Amino acid sequence: MREYINEKPMDFENCISRKVAFRWFAVTIVGLMVRSDNLGATSIIRALGIAPHFYENLIHFFHTASRELDGIILFLDEG
Repeated sequence: MREYINEKPMDFENCISRKVAFRWFAVTIVGLMVRSDNLGATSIIRALGIAPHFYENLIHFFHTASRELDGIILFLDEG
């Protein structure tokens, strides 16, 4: 499982143009996999033990233009 968690987010690297946005994407994916509740972004922050002052950065990821949603959807359809 650890190998899957380490490798799978990397498959999406070409769909996200900025490195910082990609890193937040990877954090989000892993956080969604390990969280124990469904209380939004705070669930991810809490599950991964991320400092609360990074909450705004995580929220910003969901509104960034650096990810190509169409590219992600196409990638998922092909995989």
